[in-house]
Amino acid sequence: MEHERPRPNKSPEPTAVGACSSAVAVHVAGRRWLSFFVRRHCHRMTFTTTKLKAPLKWTVFVVLSIASFLYLRSYYTWPVLFPVATPEEAGVSISYDPATQMMTVTMDGKSEVVALTNAESSAFYKQATARVGVVGLEKLRHPQAEVRWPRMIVRWLTFELILGFIVTRI
Repeated sequence: MEHERPRPNKSPEPTAVGACSSAVAVHVAGRRWLSFFVRRHCHRMTFTTTKLKAPLKWTVFVVLSIASFLYLRSYYTWPVLFPVATPEEAGVSISYDPATQMMTVTMDGKSEVVALTNAESSAFYKQATARVGVVGLEKLRHPQAEVRWPRMIVRWLTFELILGFIVTRI
């Protein structure tokens, strides 16, 4: 069985050999580390910033400009609420005669007089009201929107000025 010999200490630090040399070794090692920190932190730290190249700068500017425009457009866009579809929009005409309490319903060139009390039982009246309802639902499926352009453009141009200032400083 072979015994391994301990490796010799090849570190640049002094080693403690005796009681007296131990104190000297600690003192020297402490001064060495202390001088390392003092030298590193005494010098004034200077940060060098690398400026972005012009094509990259303006690419960032254009991308942020487009993103801000799209965001502001979505922020300043409101749905326009239309009233429920009128019968005339659906090609239906409904008139009411208060003296007789009768309605005249006209659709696709055909007319029918319907009593107010039994309007729900008339198939023609049901077809006419269903058509008006379908046109109203179509309006809901395709909502219109309104963009508040002046406010949006003012905010966007303000952002552009600030962004342009920042990009020229980078």
